Amino acid sequence: MIRSVTTFICLFLLLAVAAHAQITITKTDVESGFVNAKRTTYGHTFTSGTFPTVNLYNVAASTQSFDFSLMPAGDTRDTSIQDYVPPAGLPGASNFPGATVGTMVSSSPFTGASITFVEFMSIENDGVYGLGNYMHQVFPPFLDTAIVTKYRPKRMYFPLPMTYGTSRTFQDTVLNDASTGEYEVTVRSFTVDGFGTINFPPAGEIPVLAKVASEQCLRVITDDNISVYDGGNNFIGSGHTREVEFIAASSTFLSVGVDDTNYTTGSTAVTSRSLNFKSGTTGVTPVPTGVPGEFSLKQNYPNPFNPSTKITFALPTQSYVSMKVYDILGREIATLASGDMNAGSYTVDFDAARLSAGLYFCRLTAGNVTSTMKMSLVK
Repeated sequence: MIRSVTTFICLFLLLAVAAHAQITITKTDVESGFVNAKRTTYGHTFTSGTFPTVNLYNVAASTQSFDFSLMPAGDTRDTSIQDYVPPAGLPGASNFPGATVGTMVSSSPFTGASITFVEFMSIENDGVYGLGNYMHQVFPPFLDTAIVTKYRPKRMYFPLPMTYGTSRTFQDTVLNDASTGEYEVTVRSFTVDGFGTINFPPAGEIPVLAKVASEQCLRVITDDNISVYDGGNNFIGSGHTREVEFIAASSTFLSVGVDDTNYTTGSTAVTSRSLNFKSGTTGVTPVPTGVPGEFSLKQNYPNPFNPSTKITFALPTQSYVSMKVYDILGREIATLASGDMNAGSYTVDFDAARLSAGLYFCRLTAGNVTSTMKMSLVK
């Protein structure tokens, strides 16, 4: 009898530990990592023939320790920093009315020339989707053209909510060449087959990630099967890629490309690694007024407004903040802020250039306190 009781207690403790180690990544987590966020990507590519063998751990229903502190650096490396902001005001935003966030990259190859590339995304309850992109090229005096590329119906970046056992498949189509009608069909599948705690690649290389060492994460196998067709729907060719991703609730992603597209578990040759993480905020400006005595949401100014306005709020203590805008029917229009914020006063810009005139409501939640105000857009 004593042995039975002891066995039961041990099993209960093991189940409790496993349950604690599992996490669920939700829409709120993603909004915190991507809305009004500055994100940094460190990409590494390995040369064919010199692919290192790396332990990417296992398909397992119990917690694992994913240690990438000794993961080798790539033969070529690149770094990028991008701002993810609400889409209003971004070039090409009118082509993607369902977007909730966008990110823009601009370059000037030579004096007078410019290339602007804007990617639009939608963060929804059931997943994060790519809607497409807008590219504007100016090469005077010969070229000034804008190209809009849309995924139809949309491209799933990853499913939500996401936890151990989540499995989804999604298909999208995109036009590659408008002049010939060539297009490609992508079937993307996701399988969450493991969970545990992670140590990201060398802290000396990426000091900002020291704070998320041993963070809980999910292990995800992502497959892309791509088929290309000409304008007459004739098959041209196909390709298959597989990545193993480790995704933390903080929206930190370690994506590892593998040479073996049938890989599932253990060590394997890797072709690339990319680390993407939130490295700052954008769009929310601190106001140097000291620590407020109470929580407040000030009336936007100007009000009525067209097309932009400023919203000021105050936090007496550090809080998890969510600021969203709704229309008169209660539909969510935009997320203006999401994530942990220190005590202080802040100002947020709201650009409603793509919205119709009417009444809108701004709802601010900080911890367990919520305040709502009415805003009037006139055009």
